[in-house]
Amino acid sequence: MARLHSVLFLSVLCYVATAKKILLSTPRMDDSQSSHVTQTYTYVCHPSRFNGLGLNMEYFGYCNKSLPFEVRAKDLVDRLSLTEKVGQLGDQANGVPRIGLPKYYWWSEALHGVSDFGDTATFFNATIPGATINQGKVREADIDKVLKNLYIVLFRLGHFDGSPQFEKLGKDDICSQSHIDLAIEAASEGVVLLKNDNNTLPLDAQKVKKVAVVGPHANATKVMIGNYAGIPCKYTSPLDAFRQAYGNDNVYYAPGCLDVACRDYSLVFPAVQASKKADAVIIVAGIDTSVEAESLDRENLLLPGYQYELIDQISRQSTTPIILVILSAGGVDISIAKNDSRVSAILWAGYPGEKGGQGIADVILGKYNAGT
Repeated sequence: MARLHSVLFLSVLCYVATAKKILLSTPRMDDSQSSHVTQTYTYVCHPSRFNGLGLNMEYFGYCNKSLPFEVRAKDLVDRLSLTEKVGQLGDQANGVPRIGLPKYYWWSEALHGVSDFGDTATFFNATIPGATINQGKVREADIDKVLKNLYIVLFRLGHFDGSPQFEKLGKDDICSQSHIDLAIEAASEGVVLLKNDNNTLPLDAQKVKKVAVVGPHANATKVMIGNYAGIPCKYTSPLDAFRQAYGNDNVYYAPGCLDVACRDYSLVFPAVQASKKADAVIIVAGIDTSVEAESLDRENLLLPGYQYELIDQISRQSTTPIILVILSAGGVDISIAKNDSRVSAILWAGYPGEKGGQGIADVILGKYNAGT
């Protein structure tokens, strides 16, 4: 029982954590068991959907909106055979066409009590779960309890009745000014100040009129959202943000590298030249998901390719403050910059999101204090 309670708790927790994802999406009801249904529906209890299945929705209490969710969930579970109940527990819920319950594929989100993350554990076919019930190791009443709680959450989330308050949401609702401001705030608050010699940061507006923005991530966009990310409203790269702050003519840009692999040393020289024209240099370096990701472990903690050489050459030839910004999820060895007095400040920004460039600029320009 303790294990069942743990599974139930984890399942409900995962439901809550992904509630926003469910509500803002339009999941497809998979009624492929029936050749009569051709239309796509976004919630279960739609009269036309039941008609297409040859069913009368009025006969199914779980679709009666006037009833409490607990009563509706019990009605639904009571209609299922033991085999059908077990079929709804996995990450791929089989659905039950005879009562209008569609298939639903949740993959690894554990929303139905079982999670399959791939080759990380042992998962059994129906033989093993069936044997546990036949031998009394798991009671059918325990399965009923798990399913009822899971369906109650689905009722609350609009899976069965729809969510009118969310169905009309458009881009303007998602990309509102308050959401944009929140993305900037999150990016700024995620920046970690690692070094700030002689109070270089924030940059002195009276002394710094022109800046150079260089490095493989100087004009980063998609890199900033990492992976497992949604569709951004609009990117603001570090280059974008500094151009907005100083004006296009006062920002000198040279990537120094084609990408984080940074295999072309010939690109280092233009970045060095750009840095000589500025009152301050912002080097945006680091790694990305081509180096670190799920199923992609790093072999070391070093910056790839010629990134160290880029930092070193700019440090040798620039006479103005140098700020190094690192984009990465995992740790990166930046001891060369930490121990170099010519590198005045170092910031770690992680993968700061679609407005990451603005968040980084706000820290460097003093609109947000990363030292607090």
